[in-house]
Amino acid sequence: IRLNQRIACTLPLLDLSSNDPESLGYLIREMNYLILPHVKSWILEGAMQATQSSGEALKINLDNMRAADSFEKGEIEPETSQCLFVQAYAQVGDKDPVVLRNLWDGDRIFQVSFDGESGVDAGGVSRDALTRMTDDLFSERFTLFQPCPNARHATGINTEKYVPNPSHCSSLAMSQFEFAGKLMGISLRTRLALPFELPSLVWKRIIGLEANMEDLRAIDNIACQLLEALRTCEEEGTDENSSFIEDFENKLTFTYNGSDGVERELFPGGRDKIVTFSDRFSYCDMVEYSRLHEFDPQIEAMKRGLAAVVPLSPLRLFPWDQLEVSVAGDPTFDLEWWKDHTIYEGFDKNDHAVQYFWNVMGQLSAQELSGFVRFAWGRSRLPSKVQWITNMKITNRGSSTLPVSHTCFFTVDLPDYESEDEMRRGLLTAIRFGACGILN
Repeated sequence: IRLNQRIACTLPLLDLSSNDPESLGYLIREMNYLILPHVKSWILEGAMQATQSSGEALKINLDNMRAADSFEKGEIEPETSQCLFVQAYAQVGDKDPVVLRNLWDGDRIFQVSFDGESGVDAGGVSRDALTRMTDDLFSERFTLFQPCPNARHATGINTEKYVPNPSHCSSLAMSQFEFAGKLMGISLRTRLALPFELPSLVWKRIIGLEANMEDLRAIDNIACQLLEALRTCEEEGTDENSSFIEDFENKLTFTYNGSDGVERELFPGGRDKIVTFSDRFSYCDMVEYSRLHEFDPQIEAMKRGLAAVVPLSPLRLFPWDQLEVSVAGDPTFDLEWWKDHTIYEGFDKNDHAVQYFWNVMGQLSAQELSGFVRFAWGRSRLPSKVQWITNMKITNRGSSTLPVSHTCFFTVDLPDYESEDEMRRGLLTAIRFGACGILN
């Protein structure tokens, strides 16, 4: 506690971006695991307040029909897509990033409208729009990011994660990666916990940390198995060239397949050079380095976008996993914490309907719980515990058939169901058909 009190007083005076191993800023960054989460959040909050701007809200108009038509035509590339992310990028991507630091009405940067759709944006519409823009990045609707190899091969961990598409390196794509970074900064400033489905390798590189073999394994288990087989083949009885060539069929050359499946040479002419037993370690080292750095240009663009909205220096205090939760929220749900941060109107917490509600919530999958948050609040994840400032409110809707949500205020009008089965049917209907308060 005393250490954290002293660090909190000292940190504003330090250069946390320093790469000098003898500097105090560098040493503090290296011992960030000793700094309590609330101290890091306090420092980050102070830095964001110091760089906050003022002015009118940015207005964005989005068109769901145009996005759907574009996807139907197969327009999923950065140059052709009209998904919501691209529509927003076209309207505000080249704006002075200072305007993206302007919070108004508490937690909003944008005021959003949808073509041909009624609805006043009192917060819920813009939250839903930002969530859907982020959803576009991690979907089949847009190829700026792509499922990591583990996801495509359904093996290992992180089968839900996406990585930057290394094939996209045009000036337009780089500008869109930068806008993705700006959305990450907006997520931090507004505490929206936008669902950035990125692996440790990307989070680490964003804050200047080196990635390692375990980070590569987290996105491409098959590639790591090959590298390990090559490095340890002598222990398995493979010896000088004859059995090595037999094991690998003389087909291994100085190339590698990137996360996008494209074969690339490790050096000019590498495609024509066979990997031998004696140079296998050199080959493995080159592949490992290339794979750990294959997204560097795209991540640098994201980093520039993030830094334009939120100061990077305090983010260096966060281990990558704490940074992920601060930006993207926690994909898991602590129901006891959630229950303790819920208030009731027309109900008592001991009423049967309230008990039915939490019983059913405890039986839902993580995906269904995410759907409920989307229905109730226009977002898909809850904020981290240190960023939680808005409690959910449940009001009594009497004998009505279905719940109604008010996404601007994280409020659900819940019917006074008489059984747990009725509660389950009502909640699942809201989750599957009433996303973002559409039943309202």
